[in-house]
Amino acid sequence: MYDNAEYANSRLMGTIVRYGREPVTVDLCSDNKVLGNISVSFTFLKDNCKKVAALEELNLVPVSLGWANSPFGISYLARASLRKDWRQGLRDNTLRSLYGVDCRNIPLINLRDCIIEKYPTFSYALEEVTCFPNPIAFSRKFALAPRGDDIYLLYKYFGAVGDVVNGRIHLKDRFGFLIESLDEVFKNEHH
Repeated sequence: MYDNAEYANSRLMGTIVRYGREPVTVDLCSDNKVLGNISVSFTFLKDNCKKVAALEELNLVPVSLGWANSPFGISYLARASLRKDWRQGLRDNTLRSLYGVDCRNIPLINLRDCIIEKYPTFSYALEEVTCFPNPIAFSRKFALAPRGDDIYLLYKYFGAVGDVVNGRIHLKDRFGFLIESLDEVFKNEHH
């Protein structure tokens, strides 16, 4: 993929990729003369710990995004494409918020949770949104938002696609096709 550290550095430095399952920010790529490969120093989003590994150990497949919970509210995050962009990985100028809190206000630990798909269960999210008037995501695709005495189901950045009454989701007729996506979310909550 990359023949030399200079080229790898130009493509990866400052971007978010993964080491195993964990999102990391690439700090520097350099030639490792002893091992004959490219070494990458990086920082984990979860705890700011630093590590060095061979470039081959990194997962350079673009990270998946979606709803992110944060102390400031929820945000639907997406990657923006840029013209004349040669870099790989997610970075500040390619991260966009399509709905909710500005992506610049999402702490790295909450971005990490979005990337690794760490969300509260629907039941927990429902309890939270009932007790506190703050929206909360329970999956990459779905979130709950209070409005007065009502609780709305949000889907991606499209806004309200249904509501929650007595703990049960009621989709608007034109969004009935989302029932399979919701079933998948609920199935994955128990694994």
